[in-house]
Amino acid sequence: HSQAVENIRKLYDTKMKNDCRSNYFAGMNDVDEHHEKIKQECLIEFDEIPKMGENELSETFRKRLEEELDNCYQNFRTNSIELKILREMERIPKYYHIR
Repeated sequence: HSQAVENIRKLYDTKMKNDCRSNYFAGMNDVDEHHEKIKQECLIEFDEIPKMGENELSETFRKRLEEELDNCYQNFRTNSIELKILREMERIPKYYHIR
């Protein structure tokens, strides 16, 4: 179970980094929505991995994985250069009035 959690966490990290480098996001809300989409894809992937043990054990690891993915996102959101630029751009007024 712990190996599956680690593999899925790495998958999430890779997808988020690649997507933020190659996609244009209009704002941080778009990035938040993208995180949820990737997170759900990763959880489905985790569920499809065959695991030994009882369902309760698998659910415990799934909850841990969800927490880790949310923590990864918070770290990514704070430390990503691309997202820092996006946050700065959101602060700049979109329209200037010229007289």
